[in-house]
Amino acid sequence: MANLKASSPLSLKCTQINLQHCIAATSLISQQLAAGHTHAVLIQELWVGQGSVKGLSRKWGHVYVSFDQTPRACIYTSKQVTATKLTNFCFRDLVAIKVTVGRSCYILCSAYLPYESPTPPPRQLMELVEWCKSNNLPLIIGCDANAHHTCWGSKDVNQRGQDLLEFLISSGLDILNRGTKPTFVTRNRQEVIDITISNSWSSHLVTNWRVSSEVSMTIATYFVTWRLELSPRNAVVHAYEQSCPVRKVRSRHSIPWWNPELLTLRKKARALFNRAMRTRTNADWDLYKEAQRQFKSCIKRSKRDAWKEFCESIEDLPVASRIHKVLKKGSRLQDKRSQASRRYIYVQRPGDIGTVGVAPLSGI
Repeated sequence: MANLKASSPLSLKCTQINLQHCIAATSLISQQLAAGHTHAVLIQELWVGQGSVKGLSRKWGHVYVSFDQTPRACIYTSKQVTATKLTNFCFRDLVAIKVTVGRSCYILCSAYLPYESPTPPPRQLMELVEWCKSNNLPLIIGCDANAHHTCWGSKDVNQRGQDLLEFLISSGLDILNRGTKPTFVTRNRQEVIDITISNSWSSHLVTNWRVSSEVSMTIATYFVTWRLELSPRNAVVHAYEQSCPVRKVRSRHSIPWWNPELLTLRKKARALFNRAMRTRTNADWDLYKEAQRQFKSCIKRSKRDAWKEFCESIEDLPVASRIHKVLKKGSRLQDKRSQASRRYIYVQRPGDIGTVGVAPLSGI
């Protein structure tokens, strides 16, 4: 089970996004989590490399993912949310966790429905919906459906969208999307394919659903944000909020590689993206792509410079020793993966003095 710590707010700020394996978008997610702008991120098409999730810092949160195959879905939560994944409902394209507050439980799920897959939804998602129904558990799903239907804001209806809608209706699930603002945008196409789904026990708990104006820095996707209310807002809570209005505070956490230049480039890219959306001209799209390229390049350079500066600032032995252990551990893991992937190794058998042969692993 998962429990919110005593310092947690009365609601979870949630984000869902298809990262399209983008390094810059992944870095933005880590920055938002560290700054306290979101508590849980439901991710599809994450950045994966060398058998691990890349770019989502464990310093700021926890990553829930399944590595049976190269994953295409995961959930990234703040350390304010202590959680373990529901292992029976964690696969390549679906990850679910349980969040517990007092005596109340909430199920969060990130789902990716690939376009090349058979008729949606997949069997694993149907089983999760049925399990939550039989246990009377609130379920919220952040889903990249790759399906069109006017019921969630698409401009048209395709067969995948029709099949998915029939499943939602027959299962008693609600679509939480509001409006028709696209979640997938290119210079030639705008579409709503990212949807948020809930069952009857959780529909009233999700508030402030919207497609953010924040550019994700992927090729074509927007952030979708919403709040999950974790407890009833009674008269006492209302009185408290009126007496103590919310105000912005500076985060206690700092991102060592984030700097004013990156902030300026992000604002520039966002402004150019909005202009390209208005004018729909190739010239403005090209300007946005160039600004996006500069922003991504600056992120890589800033991370490299911050790491170099950190290494040069190390003077005391305990810090250097800890870094050495971390790097050594990573090297051992990489060596194990390399050895596991080899079919042959070099051996020197008794009697073969001065010679080295090649033998299959099974023959040793």
